[in-house]
Amino acid sequence: MGNGLDSASASDPNISASERAFRLGWLAALRRTDGARPAVSADYVARQGKAIRVVDLRNADELVGALGHVPGTDWVPLHEAGDLHRRVGAFEPLVLVCEDGTRSLTVASWLEEAGLKLVAAMEGGIRGWREAGLAVARHPSIIHRRRQLSGMPNWAGAGKQ
Repeated sequence: MGNGLDSASASDPNISASERAFRLGWLAALRRTDGARPAVSADYVARQGKAIRVVDLRNADELVGALGHVPGTDWVPLHEAGDLHRRVGAFEPLVLVCEDGTRSLTVASWLEEAGLKLVAAMEGGIRGWREAGLAVARHPSIIHRRRQLSGMPNWAGAGKQ
């Protein structure tokens, strides 16, 4: 099962060179768990910085608790994530995070079926992030940004194909 993004569409001459490079890099980093569900490594997410939107699906207390959250992440609780496919453009890179990757894999797979082309779960969730030695945040301001999505690079527009 795929999402319609392949090396041919990633190399579309009608898109900018930066978007083309990003799409090809995404394809190279993307793994399919169980043969179908999209995932990328914590290291890949960290290297992308603001080029991707990271959305944490956990509860508020988990975000500011012992495991913390990925710095700069957006927060959409799992029970409110069902409309992300209407709020995020098909080619806006979206990586979902939960505690261990289980919930985010399910949601990523569903969002891909709903039409998102650049969606994946972060392998291992926040635990995978921490195991990779990456810094976490625990700032409670994330709670006040519930359902607010960060901006994306200019090339990641909703209408792009």
